[in-house]
Amino acid sequence: MLEYPGPTSPYFFFSPQLKQDAVNGLTISDSSEVDTVSWSPSIDLNGDPVIYEFQILASDGTLLMKVDVSDTTALVKATDLLQNVLNGKDTVAVNFVVIAASGTPRFSVASVDTIHTSIINNISVTGIKDKTVPHTFFVDQNYPNPFNPSTTIRFGLQKQGAVNLIVYNILGQQVAVLLNHQVMSPGMHEIQFNASRLASGTYIYRLQAGNNVVNKKMILLK
Repeated sequence: MLEYPGPTSPYFFFSPQLKQDAVNGLTISDSSEVDTVSWSPSIDLNGDPVIYEFQILASDGTLLMKVDVSDTTALVKATDLLQNVLNGKDTVAVNFVVIAASGTPRFSVASVDTIHTSIINNISVTGIKDKTVPHTFFVDQNYPNPFNPSTTIRFGLQKQGAVNLIVYNILGQQVAVLLNHQVMSPGMHEIQFNASRLASGTYIYRLQAGNNVVNKKMILLK
């Protein structure tokens, strides 16, 4: 009799339809898409409930994104794929993996199959150089953070608009204006901030686009 190192059986598989669709790559044609990824259930040999984690990995094994679910279906948003997987690229080779976990202490096991495919950005936006248009406005945490002396602030606009990006010290005093009512097109944008003239400490960057306002902290360490 075959014995497992834990109670969760690894004999569960991605759906045949997903495998078929993945042969020629999975194409995003609309940033508002929500795609369904499904697989057959795993079984816990002790009868405990099984939870799942759907993972998208780069070809070198780097985790690009994951979705935690309690059943055998994961909903994957195109906006998450555009931001976390494609990240401005037209095509990225990826691997799909599902991890099942159950029991106490928790035991995890991967499905016996892995899907090798590509995520393809095929969103057509006339007149926009960057085809990666997010479904909603967002501002990422600056990276690297902490930084010395330069860092990148990345944000996404779903429509054209005037943008202000201002840096303040912890006392609320303005120390830098990176964007001053600059009209920017829909898509992903990156702004470089060089703080070589500033002292070490905590700073706040405030990005405003229309009615959207986001404040985030960043740390300068020299």
